[in-house]
Amino acid sequence: MMNPDPAAGRRLYDQLDAELNAMIASGVADPESWFNAGFGVEEAQRWAGLGYEVENAVEWSAGFRADRAAVAAWARVGMPEDPVAVLEALVVGLDPIRWQWFRVHGYSHEATVEWADRRFTLGDALRWVDSGLPDPAQAAEWAARGFGPAPSKRWRTEIRDVADFATGWVEVGFTAEEAALARLVGVDRPPALEDRVPGDMTAAIAAGRAELARHPWAVDRRPR
Repeated sequence: MMNPDPAAGRRLYDQLDAELNAMIASGVADPESWFNAGFGVEEAQRWAGLGYEVENAVEWSAGFRADRAAVAAWARVGMPEDPVAVLEALVVGLDPIRWQWFRVHGYSHEATVEWADRRFTLGDALRWVDSGLPDPAQAAEWAARGFGPAPSKRWRTEIRDVADFATGWVEVGFTAEEAALARLVGVDRPPALEDRVPGDMTAAIAAGRAELARHPWAVDRRPR
């Protein structure tokens, strides 16, 4: 029988103690239970982010691993046997095939879940990325205000505005090019936007046109 190695035992104790302290510092509720159940810090945070407590996470993990058909279906598309990753995909409406579509186009699991969580298909994501906007949160902000990838690109290129500010120009009838010209001559926000009568943009549009007309020197500098 081999004698126990006190140094090895001490190293193991120190390692476990460090892992428990990291779990406590992570801010998850009931950190000792997560630690005692064998979860790492990141894994516990991901489960907690989905609204799961320790018991629920253990139960769901066991149920998934027992369903060999489900494990095999995800394995076929390259998903490791990672219950929380599978649940993250399922929660945002991704089945194995749809998850794989994102992955074969170079999206990480995290990016895939983030795009899908904002109700973007793979085609949507590709169009937004091609337009120069790879951040799904920013894409969702533009989309929520009625801008698609191409129109938002015009505003981002011509005037470099955020979505809510671009919306203000659109509401009073300006194109991205016209807004860029107005900004070029010192008009930093849509003319008379704060004074307009709701539903009647005519006066604001006319004021903007007049503002541009008063600066003919800028016409040749209209963005193309």
